[in-house]
Amino acid sequence: MIGRRTLLLGLAALMCAAALFAIAVLIVGRFGPTEARILATTGLLAAAGLLALPAVLLVEQARNRQVARLNALLAAVAGAVGTAAVWGQTDTLARAAGSAYVLAAGAAQAAGLLARSNAEDPPVVQRVFVASLATDAALAALIVTLIWSQVDSTAYARALGSVAVLDVLLVGLQPLLARIRPVSHHYQLWLMRTDGVATVRELDAVDHASAAARAIRDEERLGRRIRAVRFKDEQTPTR
Repeated sequence: MIGRRTLLLGLAALMCAAALFAIAVLIVGRFGPTEARILATTGLLAAAGLLALPAVLLVEQARNRQVARLNALLAAVAGAVGTAAVWGQTDTLARAAGSAYVLAAGAAQAAGLLARSNAEDPPVVQRVFVASLATDAALAALIVTLIWSQVDSTAYARALGSVAVLDVLLVGLQPLLARIRPVSHHYQLWLMRTDGVATVRELDAVDHASAAARAIRDEERLGRRIRAVRFKDEQTPTR
């Protein structure tokens, strides 16, 4: 999968190209259909690149690779369909592009929340995360339905707005609630791997069980198996 540095450089290049093109149009004073399409294409590709960033974060963390692949795939499809819609200029392509970007945004939200989450999140944060996945999917479904069906209903608009507000609320609550956690302690752990190699880890956790579980999970994400855990001196409480 494409690296974060490469993706960021590509995004910077697209934004610079769009800005330079807009400046050139303003100076020359000519802004016809072709210029508008070029500007729209660079903007849509930059947006698709931004939507793919959470996938890169998940890959770097070696977590939820299937979600990362889905996020990257939908972002790439959105960029491709969006470009086709700009140059094809048909109603079907425009609706397909809108739907693709909505789905890519939904996948980006899910991937971004997964990238933010960690094993020390309180249970309430985990429950809010699950609820946000439901509102994310519902919001995407409602918008895509609106794009293709063009529903003209006050009730539908109210439902769409309510789900959107709830989704934003649940997304915003997670990082806030994650900081409301019990007092943690600093632990030093001696880990013996199954290949006979010993490593020492230092981390903050609520208790010994949480510290051991987190250390083991971190090692297993790297493909290492742990057969023994021993704690060293416990230090002062931290928050």
